[in-house]
Order: sequence, then structure tokens, then C-alpha cells
Amino acid sequence: MRVYISIPSWKSEKLLKVLRQKAEVVVADKRPTQSEFRNIIHEYDGVIIGRLHSINKEIIENSKLKFVGLVAKGVDNIDIDECKKKNIAVFYTPNANQTSVAEHVMTLILSLSKNLVKLDKSVREEQFDEYRYSTIDIKDKILGVIGAGSIAREVIKRANSFDMNILCYTPHPEKHNDLKVKFVHLADLLKNSDFISINIPLTENTDNFIDTKELSVMKECSFLINTSRGKVVNEKALVEALKNQKIAGAGIDVFEEEPTHNKELFLLDNVILSPHVAGVSQEALNRMEEHVISDIISFLDNKKSKYRLV
Repeated sequence: MRVYISIPSWKSEKLLKVLRQKAEVVVADKRPTQSEFRNIIHEYDGVIIGRLHSINKEIIENSKLKFVGLVAKGVDNIDIDECKKKNIAVFYTPNANQTSVAEHVMTLILSLSKNLVKLDKSVREEQFDEYRYSTIDIKDKILGVIGAGSIAREVIKRANSFDMNILCYTPHPEKHNDLKVKFVHLADLLKNSDFISINIPLTENTDNFIDTKELSVMKECSFLINTSRGKVVNEKALVEALKNQKIAGAGIDVFEEEPTHNKELFLLDNVILSPHVAGVSQEALNRMEEHVISDIISFLDNKKSKYRLV
């Protein structure tokens, strides 16, 4: 049994030691390109990857993989159907980074409301009073949360502590009766929210979920936060909305292509950008590594795995 870990920044030697008792483990000394990854993966029985590598049909057909471990919550970079056909087990880490992402959402909300980036820049440029009266409070503001999964719930919990009013859109609100929020149609959420946090996975149904039509419904004073997946929001439409002040601003952690080279986004001063790091705090990474290794060990020992998707 040979296992390849494509994540050179792997943190826990203790977990690797446990896995090495079951298999020969190779950890990449530098992150391989997708092409390099494709050319070597056929040598291994199992692989552990992050979000920057994909397991597609071509790779699966030319491999002897018995399992894939994904150190992430979203699984859009793995061909799940093909894994099912080939009886390849898939493990992921759905609950390991919900705290990290929720805190990042609130950081973006607060940074936008307090105009933090511009304030910092103005002081450094000795324009001390330029943005003195440019901040707003989030108390009593309306936060629209798109989604009702584990991360959305953590966002709602934190927003409640700031005395925000919560609207929530989910296709099946009847499944979430324990949430003390007001469930509304998407159009109502877009129309009435001061801040909107997107917390849904990327699927065929959510590709370009927020497009020109949805952005046009939002209030001109509102802010959009996306920490889910880049393709959930039409990036071109978002740029136009920001450029033309159709919305007040945005906090974006995910992009249609990563790394992003969207210079139009870079030139805008009403958007805060971060490089898809919402879910990778040091604590979240520790939890993700622990969850995926524990599941793989259980799999190799013919025991039930907690976070097995396939």
C-alpha cells in the first residue's frame, strides 16, 4: 500500500507516523502542478489532496486508487460519480473548518463596515481625516445568509452576538426548524439585506447562483461576502456591480480561477480580497489532518469511517 500526500505544508508528523504503520507514505516536498500530479498518481494506492488538485475521470481511469482523502469541505474538485463507479472510497473534512470560515466571514463584514482597509491606508499616507466619518455599525443591520449548513449556522451564531437581524434562504427551510432565523425567498433576502453571506457548495444548481439579476436586486448600500466557491458568483457581473456602485462593496475569499489574475478586481477599492484562506486557520488545518487520517486508518482496518462520502 503506497499513499501520496500532495500537500507539502502537512503539519502533523504524529499523524504521519500512525499512517506509516499501515502504508508507505510519500509527502510532496513541493506542491506539484496538476500535470505533474496526474503523471505520478498512477503509482499510488491512495492519495491525500487539498483543494488545488483535482481527481477527474482521466486520473481515475489510469490509476489503481483505492481511496482519496480530501483536506477540505467542498468536494467539487473530485469526480464523485466516477469514484463510485470504480469503488474508490472518498473521505473529506466537512466539520473541521466551520469555525475558521465563520470567523473569516465576520472579519470581512466588520472590515467592510468599519472601512478598515481605507482607514489603514489613509493613516499610512498621512491623510489622517480622509475617512473619519465613513464607518457604519452592524448592530441592528440585516444579515442575509444563503445556506443553512454547518458554516452558515456558525455565521448566524456569531452575527447574533453582534445583535444583527438574520434572514436565511435555503431550498428546504422545513429541515432547519431549530434555527432561530426568519426564512425568506431568495429575492426577499437580496432585496432587504445590508450584508449577504454566501455559504453553499458549488453544484450544477449553484454555478453562477449570484449573477447580474441577483446583484441588481441588492441595495446600493449592501455588501456581498463570498467564502464558499468562486463560481457561485459570476465574477464579471460582480466587478460591474462594484465598479458602478450598484452595491457598496464585497469581501471575496474565493475566485472563478485560483490563483486569480483578475486585474479588474484588483483595481477596485470597495472590495476586500483574500486568497481562499477562510477555512485554513492553523487550528482548522490540524483538525482536517486529524479527521482525514483517522478515517483512512479506519478504512485500512476495515472499520467504519466517520467522514466517508463514497
